Amino acid sequence: MAQLPIALHTRKTWCTILEGGNVPPGSRLYSLAPCGLGTIFLESFTGYLNRLGWSHHVSPRALAAEMIVPLLNEDWQLTLTEVGRFSTLRAMSLNEGGIVTSGWIDALKQLTARADLHLLTLGSWIGDLPRRGQLRQTPAWCPSCLQEWQDKGHPIYQPLLWMFRIVTICPHHHTFLLDRCPSCQRRQTIMTTNKTSPGECTSCATWLGTGSGATKPDAPNDDLMAWQGWVIHVLAELLGSGQLQWEPFFRHLRDFLQRQKAYSRLAHE
Repeated sequence: MAQLPIALHTRKTWCTILEGGNVPPGSRLYSLAPCGLGTIFLESFTGYLNRLGWSHHVSPRALAAEMIVPLLNEDWQLTLTEVGRFSTLRAMSLNEGGIVTSGWIDALKQLTARADLHLLTLGSWIGDLPRRGQLRQTPAWCPSCLQEWQDKGHPIYQPLLWMFRIVTICPHHHTFLLDRCPSCQRRQTIMTTNKTSPGECTSCATWLGTGSGATKPDAPNDDLMAWQGWVIHVLAELLGSGQLQWEPFFRHLRDFLQRQKAYSRLAHE
């Protein structure tokens, strides 16, 4: 498999970036605030990595390779070639949480002096529920959201909500999320290179908002809208409940059913 190139920067280039006067004391990188904190449109961790790279006018992959990977535990460090493969195929796992993600978060905490980056993963959203299989393999997006943010001059970012496999409709615009570029039909790379800007296709650089002239997708039917409404409601409730511990709940439920000899009754119902 051909490796995607990683844009590398010399020590002089990085020093020029980091001495630009916009880096707060104690932070080697901009203390970029995550978007959507406290809302269902909370930014994803990989989306934050992309925005952090773009805010420094460098490739997000180069930022990861040169600034983050050296701070990771040696068991989780990647070569430059491996960073390219990881960015394309496996970086979505950083949105799940867990040991590997914790290393990346700790590294970015050192680099940005921010203490809220752990909130951008599934661990802070759904607690200790199983996370495998919850996320898409590649990002999806709402073209209307992208266009609205651009028109209003808001930051263009990737909400974690769009990464959930079970979420297929934008709760704001009630239209289907897309996962392929309407121009080149390719899926989006998770951690990007520096050839695209926020909201552009990572393959052909086409703007992915509604202003691109793409055909408006069909409207969801009523049954699907009702189902997605329930899904969004449940996710919103989970988001506002803190880091829930589900294992004790299911253990206590099991013990209760055993004491009441209610397994067979529950199965019949």
